[in-house]
Amino acid sequence: MADTSHYKCPSCGAPITYVPGTGRLVCEFCGTEVPVENLIDSAKKEPSFKWTGTDTSETAPDREYVCSSCGATLEAFDSAIVTACPYCGNNISSTEDVKGSYRPNLIIPFRFTKEEAAARIEAHLKKKHLLPKGYVKAAKQGELRAVYVPYWLFDCVLDGPVNLSGEISYTEEVKESDGSTRTENRTEHYRLERYAHLDFKRLPVDASTHFDDKAMDALEPYSWSELTDFSDVYFTGCLAEKFNSTPDDESGRVLGKVIEGMQEYFSSTERHYSNVRVSEDGTRLETGDVKYVMLPIYSLNFTFAGKREQIYMNGQTSRIAADLPVRGIRAAWRFLWSTALVFALIGIVTAYV
Repeated sequence: MADTSHYKCPSCGAPITYVPGTGRLVCEFCGTEVPVENLIDSAKKEPSFKWTGTDTSETAPDREYVCSSCGATLEAFDSAIVTACPYCGNNISSTEDVKGSYRPNLIIPFRFTKEEAAARIEAHLKKKHLLPKGYVKAAKQGELRAVYVPYWLFDCVLDGPVNLSGEISYTEEVKESDGSTRTENRTEHYRLERYAHLDFKRLPVDASTHFDDKAMDALEPYSWSELTDFSDVYFTGCLAEKFNSTPDDESGRVLGKVIEGMQEYFSSTERHYSNVRVSEDGTRLETGDVKYVMLPIYSLNFTFAGKREQIYMNGQTSRIAADLPVRGIRAAWRFLWSTALVFALIGIVTAYV
């Protein structure tokens, strides 16, 4: 059996829950408020994750727990961190899941409550006029969960020669044999030899295979100024997962993000040229410090037209990521209406020419 810790109201003994954006835990029964710092004992802070550049996996912790409040035996999936007892309702945390190499270095607490998140998601969907009928209603009836998702934060340096391709387009007056002139568009192609030295700090990559990588990337950026030392106090009232993908496993995604960042950098600095692209890459990536962090994400799950739908919201910035369906007939009518309007305007302009 693995050990657990739990948090109770000092006044009535009921569960207390962290309220996003307040820095306090509140008792739902008597209203007692407890500042987070009162529950964090820095003197007893355990060592946390440290990446050595090798496989960090350990023997998986036991997946049976005893609630220290009511004595019930709890079971959990290997990837989940126990956050609440289903019998007595007390907020608990498995100490086995958050110690040693399993203990995160840092965490960004939720800024928005579940009610605020639901309202922001609904407002976002109502702006999407091409959604199928009934989609917003189905989303409102779905299950919204506050989940701390494990991430790796990489510090890395990209260094080395790189060749770029770029274009310069211009118009030129061409004189015809009969003395008339015409305008001709021309494009010149260039090979640009450059040297890259780019320093990346806190490059985020999610460390769980249970979440869609594209959706997690779409929720960025986060404000790293709100990173704070990890404490399972923030887990109260939320779900949480621990990493099941190591920093080494995510090296390919890190390289992809770095190359994308290099492309964006040269596109912004080589402003004299258009369509700047990396044609030959001789750079080398060196990875430095890696931090294990927990980031706040709301996950909305529901079923629409027999299909499972998922909408994610950044619990710090309220940025939303979703692969939304489009109502076919409605989209077609909008296209036809827009096309008809364009031709009508062309006809009016032609009539006055």
